[in-house]
Amino acid sequence: MWQVKHILGILLMSLLAIHFLPAQTIVGQLVSAGSQQGIADALIREKISGVQTYSGQDGSFVLNLSEGQEEIEIEVNHPDFEKLEISTSRTNWLQQPPILQMKGSGTGGVDLSSVQVEASDDVNQSETEVYTLLGSSDEPMLRAAAFEFSAMRFRNRGVEFRYDQLGFNGFVLNEAGNQIVPYYLLSGLNQLTRYTDSHFAYPEQDFDFGTAGNNQWTDVRAETYRKGLMATFSYSNRSYRQRVGLHYAGKSRNGAVHYIVGANRRWAQEGAFEGTFYDAFGVYGALTKINKDNSTIRLTAFYAPVDRGKSGPVTKEVVDLRSDPLYNPYWGYQEGEKRNARVASSKVPTVMLNFDKILTSHLNLYTGMMFASGKRYNSTTDWFNVADPRPDYYQYLPSYAATEEEKARRIALWANDPSVYQIDWNELYQTNYQNKELIRNINGGSDSVFGRRSLYTLINNHIDPQDAELFVRLACKLGGNHFFNFIARSEYERIHSYNEMADLLGGDFYVDYGKFVDPKYNQNPNVDKINHIVREGDKFGYDYTVSTAKFTLQQMYKYQHRRVDINLGFSEGLVRLGLKRAFENQIFEEPKSEAQGVLPKINLNAKLKAVYKISGRQYVFSSLAAQYLNPSADQVFINPAWRYGKLPVFDQTKIYKADLSYRYAAPGFRFEVTGFYNVFKDQIRARNFYLDANAEENPSSDLVDGGFINGFYTGLNESHIGVELTASIDLSPSLEFNLVAQKGEYLYTSRPQYYFYDQFSPSAGDKTIYLKNFYVPGTPQLVASGGLKYAYSRNGFATVTLNYLDDAYVEINPLRRIPEAVDGVDRNSSLFRQINDQEKIPSALLLNASVFKGFYIYKKYVSLSLNVNNLLNKKNLYSGGFEQSRFDYTDKNPDKFPNKYFHIQGINYFINLNLSLN
Repeated sequence: MWQVKHILGILLMSLLAIHFLPAQTIVGQLVSAGSQQGIADALIREKISGVQTYSGQDGSFVLNLSEGQEEIEIEVNHPDFEKLEISTSRTNWLQQPPILQMKGSGTGGVDLSSVQVEASDDVNQSETEVYTLLGSSDEPMLRAAAFEFSAMRFRNRGVEFRYDQLGFNGFVLNEAGNQIVPYYLLSGLNQLTRYTDSHFAYPEQDFDFGTAGNNQWTDVRAETYRKGLMATFSYSNRSYRQRVGLHYAGKSRNGAVHYIVGANRRWAQEGAFEGTFYDAFGVYGALTKINKDNSTIRLTAFYAPVDRGKSGPVTKEVVDLRSDPLYNPYWGYQEGEKRNARVASSKVPTVMLNFDKILTSHLNLYTGMMFASGKRYNSTTDWFNVADPRPDYYQYLPSYAATEEEKARRIALWANDPSVYQIDWNELYQTNYQNKELIRNINGGSDSVFGRRSLYTLINNHIDPQDAELFVRLACKLGGNHFFNFIARSEYERIHSYNEMADLLGGDFYVDYGKFVDPKYNQNPNVDKINHIVREGDKFGYDYTVSTAKFTLQQMYKYQHRRVDINLGFSEGLVRLGLKRAFENQIFEEPKSEAQGVLPKINLNAKLKAVYKISGRQYVFSSLAAQYLNPSADQVFINPAWRYGKLPVFDQTKIYKADLSYRYAAPGFRFEVTGFYNVFKDQIRARNFYLDANAEENPSSDLVDGGFINGFYTGLNESHIGVELTASIDLSPSLEFNLVAQKGEYLYTSRPQYYFYDQFSPSAGDKTIYLKNFYVPGTPQLVASGGLKYAYSRNGFATVTLNYLDDAYVEINPLRRIPEAVDGVDRNSSLFRQINDQEKIPSALLLNASVFKGFYIYKKYVSLSLNVNNLLNKKNLYSGGFEQSRFDYTDKNPDKFPNKYFHIQGINYFINLNLSLN
């Protein structure tokens, strides 16, 4: 009956359109694929003309297109449904007006910023959130990566997060210096980023060539947002507990000016891990001015400051001692209150200005300029000639005890004494209170100071960004089948790195000495300020700025035909790096100047994507890409805190990608299988840590007795090969079964050369790392997700999903894969295998569920959602792990510095309520 009703409605609207509306008017209707009920308040946008409208209460809509337009590209967005895209002609549309069916997104309003993964300092990674989707994706694998597989840090096809891309209003937001995606800029701004496209591996996109990882692009146009006021309330037991938000969209009386404003607040006194906290808010605004000369001016600004207390990786021993897989060593009691020593802070406002103009019916111009500047830091405790304050330091653990009596005593203390198993803040303060000293010849002069000299301190390691970007894009259409894109982009980034004294912990001052500097060198980091007296808020230790300038040209071509679509892309770019240091030391006698220059090679990139349409239900996709990337600043400068030196290797990273897909789509059944193969060659990767004694054999080297090093893999090659499958079967009009699976084999395929440099002396060395055929760590290489989705009769759904994750491996210590690590060890012994083998992380079986319902109360739209992950409350599971950087080269005991792990939270949930107050 519903089919007859919808068809009659469409036919009636079509007749009205033909007889009473202009010739360029099209009509249609949106319905839910499950319930077949009309979808209200969906945004329907014709991409070629930019014309848009919203669907009515029964899902019907009308679009008035420009005179003479034949080709139609429709994009439909609704926060509760997957994005829908259609390409057709006006003639076909009028001959057979379609009923457009939208599938529920399955996201249920979840805010991915509520789930965070903290990278380990030990593996020298930047902090990143889980596989974050800023908006719902129409690719099932990407949705599963974000919502089902993220508990174990799944990386799609094993590709590193540094190969992801985040774009916004035509700007590439990736940090130019290290290519990290700065999700912190947009943390929690869900309403602003609701219209986001997400695609994987060099997709067809308008404003950039793309990358080998996940490509997300948000286009904020104030005129596309539903007018009125919306309120959001959320509750969770993840990183934060509560969230409230307001969003308003309006326009001027004549419709020439559209604007949106919004604000939100997220917080938790304590998060899922004990001792953590979350304190964040966000504000944003966007304005669009539509001019009569077919031009548009857009101004967008946002600010999302976050302060959060972190949790750390731990060994199996401390988990067993505390009987708690969520044990967190980063906090302790101070006067009865929990205080976290590791705080991540980000406060970076961003503003963007865009100018778009329709030059002719076949040529469009897009330009933009962006600026962002702010402060970011990670805090940590520091100490000088006193005991290590970290409670899980290996020498404090029972396993390090010399006698059984001492071991038993430590076990008892770890079970009952918080001053032992957490940071003892009171002890740190008392040590500083009691340490009164006279320091002469301070700050490079003849003065003296007497008082409490702090031996324990809390410092902020700043990495303050400043970014500017310009771009120009010309989009050209020739005939009805040929499309060209030309883009010029200029990016400039400055990262100011320095130590800031956050808290003297009861002391009066701190003396700025390099605590690990050999006494034969001058221990002062800045010879212009010998015996530098540091107060709270002062800079000390190091102070330098790294700059990166990039200029890129891009050309893209698209051909569309009834049977074949082809997309070609090319990109060329230059990179210029600079380093300027504010301090001069006596270890590395270098002039006060700036190291800078253009890297000698051009970034050259090319991609090809072809689609063959076997029929209206069967498609074959093929994609090829090659990308050559110059090393970034963190892969070039050896030790910018203390010297200007550069790595002697400037190899470009070479990425080759190929995949082939077959897709079958019919009413009630959808299926796609893909084979993929990626190669990463000549990668350079920085990894800094403590080198233990006897790893370096050169008797004249300062590293014979060990020390802190700056290390770099060079010539690091990887091979990623695998197959993935997605399928969807309608078991009934309201019940759907979905399957997503991926099996890969991600291996290192080279023996890289590892260069290492003493941080505090001129000593250096290099080693061949026997890494070939070890697994690329940090992600499951086998994942599968099967779920049922039930659609309610009116605007809602429920899902339950069972997920399996396996074949994940820990990050290895490269200097355990050198001859010195197994010197004298029998190659056939269990000890040899224990030293050399890479640990496999246990598999995980996780059950997730979600419920969503939208309804009207007094003609106001309300949506309520609940997402529950790890429904079976499994706690003793790992999300990742790594070998500690230290190793016992003397006794060859791999258990002296055991592996550390990140643990999966037990049952966790997110409840979200949206109220439309129009």
